[in-house]
Amino acid sequence: LAHKFVDQHLLTRIPTFGPDTKVREVVAHLTDKKHDFESITYVYVLQDKKLVGVVSVKELLRAHADEKLSAFRVRQLITVHPHTTLERAAITAIQHGIKAVPVVDRGGAFLGVVGTDTILHTLHREHTEDLLRMGGVQIVEQKHIMQMIGDRVGHLIRIRLPWLVVGLVGGFIATIVVSRFESILSETVALAFFMPLIVYMSAAVGAQTQTIFIRASAIKKLSAWNYAGRELLVDGALGIILAILLGLYAVIFTSHARLAFAISAALFIAVVFAGVIAVFIPWLLMRLRRDPALGAGPFGTVVQDILSLLVYFLVASALL
Repeated sequence: LAHKFVDQHLLTRIPTFGPDTKVREVVAHLTDKKHDFESITYVYVLQDKKLVGVVSVKELLRAHADEKLSAFRVRQLITVHPHTTLERAAITAIQHGIKAVPVVDRGGAFLGVVGTDTILHTLHREHTEDLLRMGGVQIVEQKHIMQMIGDRVGHLIRIRLPWLVVGLVGGFIATIVVSRFESILSETVALAFFMPLIVYMSAAVGAQTQTIFIRASAIKKLSAWNYAGRELLVDGALGIILAILLGLYAVIFTSHARLAFAISAALFIAVVFAGVIAVFIPWLLMRLRRDPALGAGPFGTVVQDILSLLVYFLVASALL
């Protein structure tokens, strides 16, 4: 549904009036049951079939009965074209806080609206798809989530296996990374105790950053560079706080100040790197015209896990 165009889901039985129509006439028209409007959230003001204004019914009922629509119509119009996707139309509705989106052709002629039900259905479907992708479920067919639960075992395996294989390959690479630092691990066994913590904390920070960036990008066009710069400050502050807490714990746990410093320094760097990667992967996917939610799934997790391990052992090798 979200990949279809708005011209396939237009509501056309919509209240439209000229700019000189009085409020009392409009209200009488709206309350006349014979018209059977599909949506009466807004009244659309047309002149020579072109959309020249919009009036919400709420504002209409507050206006004086003899007032003309031209006096209080909204002139700054938010519209989409017939071949706009439903997803884009739904995002437009969110961005501008409107419940229905008017559709006009290239000449400005009013064609109808994308209604509230369609907008909500599209948003729900997109949200479900993003959650599935973030969980590593490959969207092969457009199905309701409840249909998928009761689907064939073979189909469920087919949509879940690909990204799990990617995660497994990432695990192989992570194993190779750890094996390259076998000597320092054998010399300082305590390093192994903190590996899960470093990996988890960097993944958690990356997941937070990625979730905010992906959802914000869906609603508003963001500059990845500006966002990444701001995120560096946030992640740097988070990294310092987490590194201090971990350093204190490591000193108590190992009674080794130098080791504790190395572990806390590695956590700080891994957290900062995680934030940068969490912005870079969705940005790259958007540039490649792919769904950025893919970056928040197993692929993004694997990349962050490998990098956090690499950072951990490189810092430990340099400081110990």
